[in-house]
Amino acid sequence: AFGASRMPRRLESRGPRHLVLWSAAEGMSSWLHVVAEALQLCRHLNTSLVEPCVAPDGKLSCYGGIAPPRMLLRPPWLALGEIIDLRRLAAHFGVPVTPARTFWRDKARLTLRGGIALCLQGPPFSNFCAGKARQVPLLPRGPITSAYPWKPEALAQAAQGRAVVVVVYMARNGLAISERRAAHAALRTLRYTADMWQRAALLAQRLRGGGSTGAPLLSASAVTDAEVSSWVEQSWPRYTAVQWRHEGSSVSATSCARTMLQLADGWGCTKGAPCVLVSDIMGSAAPRHRSHQGGFGQGAQLVSEKMALRALLSSRRFVKAEMVLAKAGDWAAISIAPGPGGTALLNSSSATLLAVVDKLLAAAATNLVTCHESCGAASTCAPCCRGPWDVARAKGGGVAGAVVAPSLIVREVVAMRRRLGDGTGRWTQLCWSTNGSRAANG
Repeated sequence: AFGASRMPRRLESRGPRHLVLWSAAEGMSSWLHVVAEALQLCRHLNTSLVEPCVAPDGKLSCYGGIAPPRMLLRPPWLALGEIIDLRRLAAHFGVPVTPARTFWRDKARLTLRGGIALCLQGPPFSNFCAGKARQVPLLPRGPITSAYPWKPEALAQAAQGRAVVVVVYMARNGLAISERRAAHAALRTLRYTADMWQRAALLAQRLRGGGSTGAPLLSASAVTDAEVSSWVEQSWPRYTAVQWRHEGSSVSATSCARTMLQLADGWGCTKGAPCVLVSDIMGSAAPRHRSHQGGFGQGAQLVSEKMALRALLSSRRFVKAEMVLAKAGDWAAISIAPGPGGTALLNSSSATLLAVVDKLLAAAATNLVTCHESCGAASTCAPCCRGPWDVARAKGGGVAGAVVAPSLIVREVVAMRRRLGDGTGRWTQLCWSTNGSRAANG
């Protein structure tokens, strides 16, 4: 296992007491990498990380969730530790975590006035940093220190004598390659909280036509792989999930939906036992996630995505979380019902809930069909799914023709399934067409 002893040494200096990760310029799976890199920066600066905020649209951002004069984290914004086991991840770096609510309620007024804003973002997106810094209450207005990739020694010098460092609009992969690999490798220790698992279990039961209270509660401390695996095996309904990550694909969603319907029988998706569709294409009943580049589908692509989703759901071979959450009372039952920790989280405006439970529904499914980067450009699913076989279109300052990175959410789900083990008759199919890609989890 990757250990803190292999991390680069800390800089010995009179540095800040806290680092606030105010916002990240990444989507939900990518900003987990930002958090790991921020912890790496905390280690270099010998400071604590203030627990980041998660906005209702799934972005890592405190903007709108923190406002004077009370300086409280207000719902439906969440503290990151309510979604993932942040302390476990931070311990891997040897970095203490200051709870978000404690910092903003008790310490922000004293520390932010002596703080400094850092922009860890490259051009052209670094142009947004000045505006992002103005969103931070109480932070002095002034020049913003920008660095991408960041150099720890230079940033330590900039933060010298400051009470707090506020990082705005942070992008991932801003570290030197060796340190980036070290930070990202620590994500192997990432685990989701029992509260999030419990909500996913309630949703899984509703999707399979059951009630919302049948599964026994996972204990608040039960976030180990063995405990979650045993609980899923004993308490969850059996179903097949189909993961479709369409963002980045240049092929129309309607064409991809036709391919999926042709393959549905082979996946075991029938009208009597429909598969759970896990996709970035969201139904109209749910809040639509918007990335910093303007969202997934717009214009003709958005129309195609809506038609594709309608075709899949109307076939009755697929069901999706929004179908349950759109029903009167169901979203409330799943989103605000107290979890094992006794806290009521989230509300009906939160796309964060949907994004997290979608991921856990795929990870805990009896069987999973996805499109992993190992499938290759010649696979059936490659034209329809994000992966290294596609090329980027010029969008939001991106470079046309650049190779698209593998889907991080697909990587994460496949890794989670391997950690949870094979169970009874569980399998993962890495490509839409089998071609030998179906294997037990483990």
